[in-house]
Amino acid sequence: MGNLRYEGAVLGSIGELLARRGRYDKAREALQAGEALLRGVGDQMGLVKLLCDRGRVEIRAGEIDAARAALGAAETVAQAMGSGPDS
Repeated sequence: MGNLRYEGAVLGSIGELLARRGRYDKAREALQAGEALLRGVGDQMGLVKLLCDRGRVEIRAGEIDAARAALGAAETVAQAMGSGPDS
């Protein structure tokens, strides 16, 4: 299970690197794969970080609504963990 957490985190980083190169479709694929892994192993903190990464990728791609959705999902997970401005 520990390796899957690292793999999910690495996929998030790969997604950001791909986005920096303008390869947004590949970046999204990496981020989606990482998200699935992190959800599967229950790594909530890793998931929050990956969703924030996804939000940054969408901002870079000019997809503001998708960025809002990703960052909103990160906030929801963080609040469920007891993290955030209202905890």
